[in-house]
Amino acid sequence: MLEVRDLQCWRNDKKLFSSLAFKLNRGSVLQITGPNGSGKTTLLRILAGLHRPTQGSMLWKEQPVAFDAHYLRNISYNLAYLGHKPGIKAGLTALEFLKHTLAGEVGVKSLLWTCKFVNNRDLTPVFPPIFQSRDLTPFLHTVGLKGFEKELCGTFSEGQKQRLALARLLIQPKFLWLLDEPFSHLDTNGRILLKTMIRNHCKEGNLVVMVSHEDLDFGDFSAGTLNLENSDNLRNSDNLGNLDNLENSDNLGSFK
Repeated sequence: MLEVRDLQCWRNDKKLFSSLAFKLNRGSVLQITGPNGSGKTTLLRILAGLHRPTQGSMLWKEQPVAFDAHYLRNISYNLAYLGHKPGIKAGLTALEFLKHTLAGEVGVKSLLWTCKFVNNRDLTPVFPPIFQSRDLTPFLHTVGLKGFEKELCGTFSEGQKQRLALARLLIQPKFLWLLDEPFSHLDTNGRILLKTMIRNHCKEGNLVVMVSHEDLDFGDFSAGTLNLENSDNLRNSDNLGNLDNLENSDNLGSFK
């Protein structure tokens, strides 16, 4: 489904990684690890179409894709990118934030909201009818935010903000999840929740690529590991999950 060939990236005069090659098929999880500054987030941003590599190519469904504006039309509508900062809007309630996200996902950002005065001082977002009619509260309940639907996001703890960010993955299903340190600020129950979400996502035949140093145990399958610490030797590395050759594998971290 997703294949990377001979990917290389430099930052200023420093080579972050080179000769990266891997292939992910349905139901795969790839965990990217490595020291600070090794290019983990940069690799995610390349896969998301937000950063251009120095060289290399990528294939989606066996078709070459260009790292340009066409990328957004060819791939990005199939992916969800969750950065290491949750991107929560402090002035919105949790429910309003999900409606804000959904509106952006379906391409009506220009109609996102208008504002009206409440008691001559408060501004309340008003969403188009299509978003007012959809009940998004079950997604908040799923991520453990029941009872916080009308609370301002700016009052949330870091863990609650991360849970709200996870809800964004559920409201508009995407085939490919790109997650940057998604376990950050989550408590024990939050970590279990996220692992369950990832497991269910992949069990449906979808893909997950994540930057994380979390010990990932999904029970009936394992995540492949891509360590950027020695990227020059990654193509033939024997330390990529349980695989001897990641580039040629058809079973990277997938369900049996």
